[in-house]
Amino acid sequence: MRKIKLHILSQTQGENVSPPMEQRLTGEMAVKEGVRYAFYKETAEGMEGVRTTLKWKDGWLVISRSGAVESRQEFRPGYRCSSVYKTPYLTIPLVSTTRRLAVTEQGKKHRLEVEYDLAHGDDHYGRMEIIIEIEEVEA
Repeated sequence: MRKIKLHILSQTQGENVSPPMEQRLTGEMAVKEGVRYAFYKETAEGMEGVRTTLKWKDGWLVISRSGAVESRQEFRPGYRCSSVYKTPYLTIPLVSTTRRLAVTEQGKKHRLEVEYDLAHGDDHYGRMEIIIEIEEVEA
């Protein structure tokens, strides 16, 4: 596995606008049969002990979380993903519809950009945007 640095910027647009959330993390990365994987531990408040896995290849991205929070979201342009966000206290059914996904790679730097609509039942929560920059570093 290779060591990585991650810079993650996420924000909500629309009715439920929230300030952008920015994280700088470290983790590990692997490649298996042309699919890239990045693993890291969350540090945001309320997410302590949660391990996140990013799995991607051209045209799709999966974000999975395990630990105190369980979730799995899949993104592909135009794809509608039904999932659940599970905590020790409640389970929330979610639907995310991918508007845009861009995956770029330049040497040891990777950039994942996803824009999607998020809904809970019939309630539209907002348009979400996540930009993940990953840089492979020397051990």
